Amino acid sequence: KKLLFVVLTVFSVIFIGACGKSKIDKKEVIEKFIAASENMKSGDMLINMKMVQNLNGNKTNMDMTIDASIIQEPLAMKMEIGIPSQNVKMKTFIKDNIMYIQNPVDNQWFTQPITDEIAKQFKGYMNNSNEVFNAMKENVDKIDIDEKDGNYIITISKNSDFLQEAMKKQLANTNTAQVGNDVKIENIAVKYVIDKNTYLASSSLISFDFEMQGMKISMEMDTKTSNINNVSDIVVPEEAKNAQPVPAN
Repeated sequence: KKLLFVVLTVFSVIFIGACGKSKIDKKEVIEKFIAASENMKSGDMLINMKMVQNLNGNKTNMDMTIDASIIQEPLAMKMEIGIPSQNVKMKTFIKDNIMYIQNPVDNQWFTQPITDEIAKQFKGYMNNSNEVFNAMKENVDKIDIDEKDGNYIITISKNSDFLQEAMKKQLANTNTAQVGNDVKIENIAVKYVIDKNTYLASSSLISFDFEMQGMKISMEMDTKTSNINNVSDIVVPEEAKNAQPVPAN
């Protein structure tokens, strides 16, 4: 259950997982980008995440990599989470309504049925940017868009109050993040690199500061997306197929 919680929590962050001026119809670009993002059915993602945790002046750095391939219908996924500083790698697969989780301590595989509720959560995280997207539509004038190398560069700089509120609402919509009025989200900056032909994001960079219950976390997440709508199958390793059910405790 703890491993499942980690996987779901990562997803809740992954899929929130977002120059100069030129004569660009910003409203049109943003609307087409959002429409293309919402219609994304599959893809490969490579995410590099950097976090600095500050608790009472004691700072802890943690870097994390996430290598994932996802198909939305029917839900299938393979994901490897790596924490280089701890020499930890955690692999997870989902296919045919079964989740396969590898314990990073002893590399033993466990299985857990995917209920309709859990499947809905995963799909929700993949499309969980509604609050952010809605805020972008309503604040076009506060967004910069430029053109470079056949791409649109969409940039939202720090101190954008509308983005901070949208991010807070987005996190509050996930059942793994206990976000209340005491939570502060500041210094959000977002950058999307959008293909001018498909309006799909080939990369995104998001950074923000998060404070809750005396703990401060600074996070930066760099995501590269490829093979969009071209992932046709997820292959589960044989050793995972023979795994035992997840222990009760």
